[in-house]
Amino acid sequence: MTQKEHWKHFYNTVGGEYICEECGNILTSAQYKAIRETSGNNWLLIIILSIILTPLFAIIHLAFFGVKKRCPVCRTKTKRTLPLNSIEGIRVFKEKHPEYINLLDNLSVGKK
Repeated sequence: MTQKEHWKHFYNTVGGEYICEECGNILTSAQYKAIRETSGNNWLLIIILSIILTPLFAIIHLAFFGVKKRCPVCRTKTKRTLPLNSIEGIRVFKEKHPEYINLLDNLSVGKK
């Protein structure tokens, strides 16, 4: 099997491609994308801020408060949702899921 196939098997076995550094929850690609989205209420607030005040306040709100950046399981506001195929992601995976360490035998992680 190639390295890509090994990673695909690993993702299918553990249930996702990303890991929350806080709780160790394994996230799928869809969950990871949802973390990075801005909610409808925040878009409405951004439009109101840009009309009433200035676009500068809207940009500041979007940059610091608009994106959820929360783990769907632990609800901790985190900017550290890591890909499992990174060195840091594997470190967190080994720490949070020691029962699955044997799945990492055939995988190699490049420097990122």
